[in-house]
This record gives sequence, structure tokens and C-alpha cells, in this order.
Amino acid sequence: MASSAVDWCKTKGGHVEQNDLVNRISMLGTSGKHTKNCERDFHFLLKSFSKRLGVKIETVQARLYSHATASIEWQNISVIFPDDMAKALHAKGEKIFRHTMFGDNSLEDIEYFWNHCKQTCDWFKGSHCHNYPALSKLIPMSFYGDDIAAYKGSETGSVTVLGWCSDFAYGNSSLTRYFPIAVFPEYVATEFTYEDIMKPVVARVQDMVDPQMLFDWSAEGYAFMISSIQGDLKFIVEQYGLHNYRSNTCCSLCGAVKKNANPSMTISDFRENAAHSTTAPDLTEFYEKGIWALTCSIVWAVFSPKIISTLSLYILRFGVLCYCSGTITCFVTVCLYVNTC
Repeated sequence: MASSAVDWCKTKGGHVEQNDLVNRISMLGTSGKHTKNCERDFHFLLKSFSKRLGVKIETVQARLYSHATASIEWQNISVIFPDDMAKALHAKGEKIFRHTMFGDNSLEDIEYFWNHCKQTCDWFKGSHCHNYPALSKLIPMSFYGDDIAAYKGSETGSVTVLGWCSDFAYGNSSLTRYFPIAVFPEYVATEFTYEDIMKPVVARVQDMVDPQMLFDWSAEGYAFMISSIQGDLKFIVEQYGLHNYRSNTCCSLCGAVKKNANPSMTISDFRENAAHSTTAPDLTEFYEKGIWALTCSIVWAVFSPKIISTLSLYILRFGVLCYCSGTITCFVTVCLYVNTC
């Protein structure tokens, strides 16, 4: 930032136009005299410079803890639904839409990836997108969540950030890779907050990934499918019930463990007829119904012992690029049975 500021000063040579963006930013809050007005002024500034997507921001009701009344209360949380964000990005033109959804990958790269998945990946073979005619325009959509310390050393400074992204945009910068859904302070979060927020989001995403539903991008052949859940391991364990890979019962899908009197129940047994393979749930009904909606309370993580044992084997077998540095990416199959809601 300092280098950019110096370069900007050299470019301007001490003479700044009235409409220059940096000059306008320096004037926020009456040139800093009224700091409480800076955020408001900045929003107006961005609007005047058209530095916004124009995406619709809505509110949902969530249960938060009120320190004033020492009770849990329903309050409004601002939310940007993924389909609204996708519509706003698409409205900016196909070049921007493709960059945010596919990164620098070409149409050939995308089609090659999905064709590879059709041949080798059980999670894709059973999906409703397996025979999608335009695989080069199929977008693997992931949900993201993490807890962030907005102010260091402050208990009230930690916030939970919920967002979504396309798995193909892994090479993009954060601003063009992750798109916000909601942000709420941990200080007032309750055990109900996350699910209260995600329930209406899930309902919208259910339509978003339904091939029978038409959106702005449908005419051009683009489509979304649920691919994965991303985020900090602590967040995934707490919100989705994923087993901690450090524990003995590390597999979230079956009964495979690290240590057992029966070696065939351990993750070291890679055979197809291993004892732990009989403990995996039968997903036949799920595939037949083609239910690709989400729910926050029913999550089946598609984790095999091979994945947990060796990440490299996971990448080779499933053809998936994962970035694991303080985070863990897991492919999940999530189902919603209408008669249980």
C-alpha cells in the first residue's frame, strides 16, 4: 500500500483532480473530523463511482444473544443469497462471470476435468449432472465458513463469515473467489444462529442447483451443482459434525478408525472388501431421488479412509485439487428429505 501511495503521488505530481478517487477517500468524514461518518460516506462514494455490483441485500431472522436482556432474541441479519450474487456477476458480462466462476481455466480444461470425474468419481457418477450436455459450463459450487478475529486481542472482535465460491476459481484473489452470504459477531452468536441463517439460504440454493429451474445464466448453458464444504477445520467440525481427522474415529462416513484390534477396520486397509467398507451408508435412494438440496442438520461427508490417510491418493483418484493449509476441504453429499422437515 505504501508503495502504491508513493507511485500515486509521483503520478499526480502534487496536483489532484477534484474527482480523483483517492482524493475523495481522503475527504471522508469531513476529512477525518467526524470519524463515525466515514463508513457511511464511503458507501456513498462507492455508489457514486459505480464500484458496486448492485446485488440485492436481504434480511433473515436469526436467534442471537442479547447482553442487554441476558436472553436469546430473534434479530435481523443481512444476507446476500448466492443466486442473487450470481445474477449480479452475470449481469456484468460473460467475461466477469467466467472469471469469477472458472478462473483462468479454459473450456477445454473444465470439460476435461468433468469427463475425468465421470470415469473415476463415484460422487459425480450418481449426480443429476453426470450427463449434463455442456460440461464445460458446469460450475462446482462450494460453501465456505470461518471465524475471523477482526480485532486482535478482543473477545468482541471475532466474527463468523459465511460465503460461497466456485471450486474452479481457486487461482483467483480472495475478492473474486469468495462471495459473502452473511457476517455475524461471535459475541452474540448462539447454537441456533448458523442454522437460522442457512435454512433460507439452503432453500434458495436448492432451486439454484435444480436443472429444471431457469436463471439468467441458463440460456448460455451455465449450471451449478453442489460440490463441497470449505472452511477452517474447527468451523466444519462444529457446524457440520465432521469427525476430527486427529481423533481415532476420523472418518465421517463409515466406521473406519486409526487403531483397532481388527486391522481390517483401520484406515490402513485399502481393500474394497475391507471390514470398514460394510459400515458405509447406502446412498442408492439418495441418488435415485436426485435430491441435491442442502440442510444444515443432515450432512453425510463423502470421506473414505483413503482420503484421510493420504491426500495425494485422494487427488489422484478423484481428480480434485485441494488447498490444505490451516483449512480442510471436503466433498459432501447433503440430502434433504421433505417428510422430515
